Amino acid sequence: MHKKTRLITLVVLVLVILSAAVLWASRKPISNKFVTKGMSFLYQEKYEEALTNFDKAFKWYGKSAQALLGMARSEYHLSHFQKALEHVGSALDVDSTLTDAWYYQGLLHIKNEKKEDALADFSRVISLDSLYARAYYQRGIVRAG
Repeated sequence: MHKKTRLITLVVLVLVILSAAVLWASRKPISNKFVTKGMSFLYQEKYEEALTNFDKAFKWYGKSAQALLGMARSEYHLSHFQKALEHVGSALDVDSTLTDAWYYQGLLHIKNEKKEDALADFSRVISLDSLYARAYYQRGIVRAG
């Protein structure tokens, strides 16, 4: 009887672990759903709604560079520049090749009158993607101003 109880306990434990693994693996598509909805709201210029969805994606899935960048973009358009800078920095900590994050960081450095930092950010964008026209434009504006 004692061996039977141990076996049942072991089977139940394995089932619980497998269920937890399946639930954890299923979290990413939900996160992407929130990121997609957030992007949709960004394009509609509904920045509060966008921020809410990016925040849900971040809370649901954790350190998602896309969710953090979406939060930064939303905060930028809401004129919450310090929060935007924090989010963009976190996005770059997750993925340092994210050209849009470097671009937005450059825009934020312009807002904070840190022209040298902005130039470095726009140059970084160009080094990662030589066809990123907006980065060339912003770099030119900063150099001219």
